[in-house]
Amino acid sequence: MTDIKAFKGFIYNQKKIKNLSDVACPPYDVISEKELTELYKMNNFNFVKLLLAKNVRKKNKRVLNRYANAKQTFARWLKEDILISDTKDAIYFYLQEFTFKGERKSRLGFISLMRLRDQKQSTVYPHESTRKEPKDDRYALLRSVRANLSPIFTLFSDDERRINMIFENYLMRQKPMLALRDKEGDVHKIWPLREPKLIKRLQDYIQGKSIVIADGHHRYEVACDFRNAMLRPKGNRRKFKTAAFNYIMTYFSDINSRGLTVLSIHRLLKKIPSNFLERLDEFFKIEKIKDQFQLRFLLAKAARYEHAFGLYVKGYFYLLRLKSEYIIDRLLEGDSKDYNRLDVVLLNKLIFKRLFSFNSADLVFIKDEEEAIAAVNKGTFAACFFLWPTKLEQIKTIALNNERMPPKSTYFYPKLLSGLLIHKF
Repeated sequence: MTDIKAFKGFIYNQKKIKNLSDVACPPYDVISEKELTELYKMNNFNFVKLLLAKNVRKKNKRVLNRYANAKQTFARWLKEDILISDTKDAIYFYLQEFTFKGERKSRLGFISLMRLRDQKQSTVYPHESTRKEPKDDRYALLRSVRANLSPIFTLFSDDERRINMIFENYLMRQKPMLALRDKEGDVHKIWPLREPKLIKRLQDYIQGKSIVIADGHHRYEVACDFRNAMLRPKGNRRKFKTAAFNYIMTYFSDINSRGLTVLSIHRLLKKIPSNFLERLDEFFKIEKIKDQFQLRFLLAKAARYEHAFGLYVKGYFYLLRLKSEYIIDRLLEGDSKDYNRLDVVLLNKLIFKRLFSFNSADLVFIKDEEEAIAAVNKGTFAACFFLWPTKLEQIKTIALNNERMPPKSTYFYPKLLSGLLIHKF
């Protein structure tokens, strides 16, 4: 059962913050070092100062670590009314309007609280594996600030188009509570739904739905860990049954939405075997390509019917196509056929581990093709493997199979902005 409820979100005080574009920021895990510096300079109250706070050296030379710094900053912004509580409970409808490959698109969803449940009772299905370091980081921040600073991103099958119906019938003609345009030119708007009957209708509708996590796997697991830690002392489970930490702020969107866009995350390698072509030739047809534009076109064409990757190394582009599906069945064991037929899994198991004897410490994830090519040209990295985006149906299948893709297998675009809503415990 999926339980959701309305809440009073904490928001920026628009009497003091005139331009929300100056204070909102992307999710913590997609902010580069360069962008982090720019965001810190943009505005004294930019949300990144909570999301990715820095260690601070005080006058007495004592160092305030970044989590304690975030806690103090959060408390100060609340005291100074930079951040204020909404007046009434609401479920918040969130519309994003963006351009992708020259086409104007939109994606609609809503933000509410979702009850965290023990694993056996949960109808929430992650699709990606998590890593210890980001989890430790987000846990320390959550424990310090006692708030969900940004929502996790989830998907469900809205077969009745309930999200759109409520929005179009009751909210669309109203002025949004929050509205801004980000640096990419994407528009973000939020409307509060406060009518109890409509909230109840949405709660009843979502109860029987299976929920797939798109983004926020680390924050979801951290929220579950924090909840369990709070409930662990004897008697706390009953005493704190309705406490705010039993919930996580969650964005819900339709998995069948035309505005749902999944991008690739490519792999930069610090090292590559000198005889890499000879090794790859064992399982792949290798075609030398003249430039990145032809590679992108051919990879898109090949990925429709077969397993294919792009490779850039030593100034040359290559298209790699798996010689036979039989190779997967013969060599990749220990997981389901659905899992082993994911391109990202094939890359990990067959190329990185079997052919290259690869050390994961030499791997860096990157979304931007141009930056990846520039990094190889500069000599910072030896090679880059380009992947075609994972299909939505594959994501759903893997999640409902209770399997996990490797970290950074998907990139949902556009990201939800951080700093628009906060759930405070």
